[in-house]
Amino acid sequence: MSDLAMPAQEYPINCIGDAVTGDRGHVTEAVLDGCWRRPKCVDIRTIEAKFTADSYGAERQQPIFSLCVLQAEGTDAPISGSLIQRKGQNLRRRDVFLMPWANETAWRMALNDKHNHCDSGRAAQDTMRARACADFD
Repeated sequence: MSDLAMPAQEYPINCIGDAVTGDRGHVTEAVLDGCWRRPKCVDIRTIEAKFTADSYGAERQQPIFSLCVLQAEGTDAPISGSLIQRKGQNLRRRDVFLMPWANETAWRMALNDKHNHCDSGRAAQDTMRARACADFD
């Protein structure tokens, strides 16, 4: 059994898109090989990390998370202490399990901040689209 085998009591929350800065999680992801059109899964990588930041791209409306790697194993596993980035849509497709926060209220506040930030990103995109349409008139 691997060192990163996920104890259910340590990571009980199955994350379905509501990861926030400050979360600590266990991520399982595929290691792909080949061209981008026909990638082949060659291994599975597991990463235990802390979500250190998230940003929201107004242009494509995609959240991007920065993760500080605590431990990792598998093919091409990142080094402990390194920062990696993952798109939110890719995290939702993977097995991501989170630790509960000691203070649930603080987690709810972080989640509300994230959703407000995403809403402002959507508004910025709507403004860009409106300007682009106005330029064609």
